[in-house]
Amino acid sequence: MTKAPIEEATSLDDHETSEPASSGLFFDLDGIEEIEILTPTEGVGLKPLFEWRPVTGATNYLLVLQDALEQTYWTWRGSSTSIYLGGVATAPPEDAAGPVLQTDMTWAVVALDAGDNVIASSRLRSISP
Repeated sequence: MTKAPIEEATSLDDHETSEPASSGLFFDLDGIEEIEILTPTEGVGLKPLFEWRPVTGATNYLLVLQDALEQTYWTWRGSSTSIYLGGVATAPPEDAAGPVLQTDMTWAVVALDAGDNVIASSRLRSISP
């Protein structure tokens, strides 16, 4: 399995996502496994819960939410396999301060091992309020 420390890997802001959402792994390295996303693609509200299946060997996950221009809108890093937009573990009120999902966006999650090596990636996936 090829492993690449996240700091040596391609910048997430510069990451090429020229293919449509759900067409390939967000972080495409040889031999890494695919992370299964559990969050629905539609009707998730303004402060959605991002959720995915755990990856064996992962100590942290990096979530990236992109706008329609493929610019990073919000990122989160932590050990949980679910997090609400804004970085909280419990459902925030829709009018809570912080980022909101007001339009269609895309997101992906990457699994990191204890050495910050990328060991798994989801596909880039659409999400809409």
